Amino acid sequence: MSKLITAIAAVSAAIVGVTARPSVLQSRATSSNFSLFAYGSDTDSAIGGYPIFYNEGFAYIANPAKVNYTDKYVVFSKGTDDTTQWVASPLTTSNATWTESLFYVPSPYGPTGFYKSGISNATESSLVTSGFTFYGTTAMLKIDGSLYTEWYAVETSVDGLWSVGWNATGAGVTDAELITVRKVNPPNVEYPDE
Repeated sequence: MSKLITAIAAVSAAIVGVTARPSVLQSRATSSNFSLFAYGSDTDSAIGGYPIFYNEGFAYIANPAKVNYTDKYVVFSKGTDDTTQWVASPLTTSNATWTESLFYVPSPYGPTGFYKSGISNATESSLVTSGFTFYGTTAMLKIDGSLYTEWYAVETSVDGLWSVGWNATGAGVTDAELITVRKVNPPNVEYPDE
């Protein structure tokens, strides 16, 4: 009887093996567009995952509950020739003059912003426009093989609005708050869909 059960099991396994198809593996969907959000370094920080946006060529952080800059929210994509460049465009409008400008940090320190030839006040030679990458979801800059995250925010005279800078120590900025810049918005901050 046990030989009969073994034979039936073998035939069943053979039939299943012949008719079974391996499933096709699907790669995860990757989003080519992303936005950047700033997180304060302290638990009591007023900067709680707020979006980075464009204003007159520079990068700012806005608390959407206090300041309405939704028309200047930024969506980034990686550069086509250099994927370490982050190309910025408006999230909600399509005809802005700064569409497809390059995100930059100044060399070696100062305010961060967006560069586009013909409309930017900055000199391209003093800007770092490539080397941007993510470590997980944290935005970093790769310089000479090392990763850096030297983002900082300085409160402006407008409640809920901060300017974004790079390398507070080098800039000698004493009223700066160190921030982490990530491509993940927190669930408690309302942000338009990309």
